[in-house]
Amino acid sequence: MFTTTHITNKNLVYGGQQKTLFRLTARVYWESMKKDVFNYIYACQACQQFKYNNAPTASPIQLHAVNEPWHTIGMAIMGPFPTTARQKRFLLVIVDYFTRWIELFPLNSITSIDITNILTNEIFSKYGLPKHIVSDNGPQFI
Repeated sequence: MFTTTHITNKNLVYGGQQKTLFRLTARVYWESMKKDVFNYIYACQACQQFKYNNAPTASPIQLHAVNEPWHTIGMAIMGPFPTTARQKRFLLVIVDYFTRWIELFPLNSITSIDITNILTNEIFSKYGLPKHIVSDNGPQFI
């Protein structure tokens, strides 16, 4: 009964969870019907392969022409790692997009103040202000 209700016509158009449940309730009813239909559709290989995805997609990253060193930098935080003798558990990674030079900074915490201090004292004072900074928009970078 699931299959005949789930496949809506001769061209094998699959109805999905809501449509299949709606068609079934017009004919029959049982107590765990909704759960059974959803489990059946979830196990349907064709539905999982071809279903429309309503999840919002991320906007594409904005690319910038990089013509000089330290024009654009990327930042990421790695960790937590096992604590070192100096109580460091995280690693701030900063990459220059032009030269691909990498700067690594061990951190014991990853607050926005920690990141700002490193950028100001270690990157901006040494290389100047970049035109663009790329990050994953984690709470430390906002």
